[in-house]
Amino acid sequence: MFSFRKNKTSLGLDIGSKMTKVVQLGFNGSGSPSLETCDLLETGTLDEGFSGNIKSYFKEKKFSGALVATSIEDASMKIRKMEFPKMPEADLLEAIKWSLRDLVEGDIEKFIVNYSTIEETESNEAVNMSILAYAINRQAMDDHHALISGLGLVPFFIEPAAVTLASTLERCYSDDVTYIAGVDLGYKNTIFYVVGKGVFVFSRPLIGINMEEQIKDPDSFNQKLAIEIQKSIDTFKVNFKMEEISKIYLSGGGSQVSGLDDYLTQNMGVKTSLLDPLYTLSDTDRFADVKRGLFAQAVGLAYLQP
Repeated sequence: MFSFRKNKTSLGLDIGSKMTKVVQLGFNGSGSPSLETCDLLETGTLDEGFSGNIKSYFKEKKFSGALVATSIEDASMKIRKMEFPKMPEADLLEAIKWSLRDLVEGDIEKFIVNYSTIEETESNEAVNMSILAYAINRQAMDDHHALISGLGLVPFFIEPAAVTLASTLERCYSDDVTYIAGVDLGYKNTIFYVVGKGVFVFSRPLIGINMEEQIKDPDSFNQKLAIEIQKSIDTFKVNFKMEEISKIYLSGGGSQVSGLDDYLTQNMGVKTSLLDPLYTLSDTDRFADVKRGLFAQAVGLAYLQP
């Protein structure tokens, strides 16, 4: 979404509150990409030694100065489905800004705005566009860029976490008929998102649902999560005229909670499984012991080549 620099090689870097995930893919021009690096670092932004630990890791791996694609999740982020007549891109971006001005906090000119196209339809000789628009505070983006640069790395691409997750889910499991949802449960943030018919169509943060809360109150967490997922599904169905969700995939640290997938399947009536972002990759045998659900963002980012 937000490109900074072009070069030849890159890593996918997913920095969380408690853990950091690093993925490197090899592209040989044919067949599935090969998995070359898939590392989980037990250090995140809440760790006082985070910066030193990350720098030590990249030095040991000889990745210092590496180009990285990374994602960002920030409270200022707004993602909305919009409808417009087809128009030149510059005009469309201005129209998006105008439509978002009452949703963002502060001056829309202080936000970076972009979009992805859901579909185009023709009616009475006019072409209309359904899009998913994104806006994030420019200062938040600058701060994230500075964080990555301060680790001795070179960020060439930063995109919203929901967009990264959607690209991974779509690449692994999407088809041209059904809509499927993902729930990425992090220590501080949880994201519900939907892909279907080849595109990313919906996203909603699950406020107050995260692994920090699960640790504090494990007995009621599953029920609270199920309620928030159902609210998200209902909102999606209203926006997309009662389209059904055929399946839910879990990722992030919360996907490791024992029995969570079975609980959601039984209590929501929607088959729930763990997301395997390595599903479409080759040469994964030597990473057989990794907790695959933790790498959904890192894999999606590693596909972004400068």
